[in-house]
Formats: sequence, structure tokens, C-alpha cells
Amino acid sequence: MLSRRLGVIDLDEAKLAPELELILASNPPPEVYSEYKTGTFRTYILRNPSGDANDSTFLAGQIQAQPTALGLTTAYISSLIDRHFDVGRLIMARVNLLLDGLIYPHRDLVEFEGEGPQTVRLHLMLQTSPNSLHSEEQEVFKIDAGAVWYLNVNAPHSAVNWDNEARLSLVLDFHFEGGDFERLTRALGAPAEPVRMIRRPALSAAEHQSLESLAAIASAATLPEVIGLLTKLHFTRRMGIDECLQWLARIYENAPEAAEVKRLVRFLVQAREPGERFHMAKSVSREMA
Repeated sequence: MLSRRLGVIDLDEAKLAPELELILASNPPPEVYSEYKTGTFRTYILRNPSGDANDSTFLAGQIQAQPTALGLTTAYISSLIDRHFDVGRLIMARVNLLLDGLIYPHRDLVEFEGEGPQTVRLHLMLQTSPNSLHSEEQEVFKIDAGAVWYLNVNAPHSAVNWDNEARLSLVLDFHFEGGDFERLTRALGAPAEPVRMIRRPALSAAEHQSLESLAAIASAATLPEVIGLLTKLHFTRRMGIDECLQWLARIYENAPEAAEVKRLVRFLVQAREPGERFHMAKSVSREMA
């Protein structure tokens, strides 16, 4: 696993809590990544190249992040960014909310591969819940509050939060020419506990058979539920992301939507054009028409 914890920050809950409430009470920008998730996933922009809190479009390259109106009202979180991270290389800072939902397996930034400096993504977990987990390829792990992680978003990965308690992560994107990712951080504390890796049992024969039987109900209307179920199994069974997506293709291989599912897999983990979208809802509406 290439993702790794870089250190920890001792968060001041008395200062952090009211700013998290302020963020959650604000209006997030329109969703631009709805095809990646189920449940509640929202993004609140604190800094970006335009300074517009409604602009969640990611731009790679050496573009200096500017505070948005929301960023200017969150003084404590802003101080964490300025004190602990290399803001001269910062492209975007945002708080992601995941609540009673999951992020489908995917790779980020594939549309920018080979274009200019490397983009590096760091996470500072501001608030988590007992059943909030992350993954990379075969591995599933827990990110505790206050932990700063380098997440290798170029590898297939996913996230889940099955609780009704919000998971809130400060996500920081940097342009970076290479070297040790610690160069992007400052004054991090040493972790007191080891990273919590999640052990999962293998699929049983009965579970394997149940997955095979899903082909009988494979349709455009059930596609979000099927990929959601497979993502949940990735977090609860010893099923890597590659295997998860192979099961998706296998379940739909004889369905009329087989080509659409192949396009979805390509979109999630293989290749996509800048600005490209995948609209599952349109497939459902065609089926119901």
C-alpha cells in the first residue's frame, strides 16, 4: 500500500467544533461527482484558484489557491493549513462530508496523467465515526481524527461511512515535482498508535453463489445497488478493488447494459477525458420509458 500516515495534529476541539458546524450549515457547491457515490457526500471549498466557494472544479498545475468566502470564516482550520502545510504549492483545500454512504472504487486525476508536475493529495481527518473506513486496492484501513495521510489517489481506492455521524476530512491538493511527501508538511506530531488495518474474511461459498445469482436481476435500474453492494463487500470481505470490478462486469456480461458497465469501469479506474461524466440516472430513465 502506497498510502501512508505522515503524522498527527493535536486538534483543538473547542475551536474546531463551531467551525465544522458553520461549514455544515453553509450551502455546498453543486455536485460534480455524483456518479462516484451513494448516500451523502458533499464538498465545501475553503481555497481554490478562483476564490469562488461554488467552484469545485479541480485544476492541475502550479496554480496558487485563494481563500473563498467560506475559507475566510474558518479561521482555526485556516490556521491549521498555514501552520502545517506548504501553502505555496497548494492548489485546493476543501472539507469533504461523508455520511451514511460510500464512494465507489475509482482512481482520481486519471484525466491529468502525464500533464506537468505531480499532484499530491493529503488528508487531515477532522472528525470521524466508528464505521468510517478507507481503502487502497486490497487493503482497508482506519484514519483517526487528527491524522495526516498521504492518500495515493492514482491507485484504485474507496471510502465508506456507515454511520449517521459525519465523517469530515480536510482534503489538500498540491502540485509537487517529486521527493518525500513530508516536504509538504510542517510540525506534525508522532503517532501514538499504529495504523489500524482492517482484517476481513474471505467470501464464503454461499456468498460467492449469491453474487453469481445477481445476474438474474442485472439491469440499468439496479446498477447503483449492485455496485454499492460490491463496494460494501470490498470493505467487509477479502475482496480487492480489481476483484470487485471484475464481479461487476461478470454480473452484467449477458445483460443489455454490458457495454455500459464496461464504460463505467473504464470511467472509474482506467481513463477519462477532462470534464467527462457518467450519468447512471439516464440509463435508468431509458429503461423506464
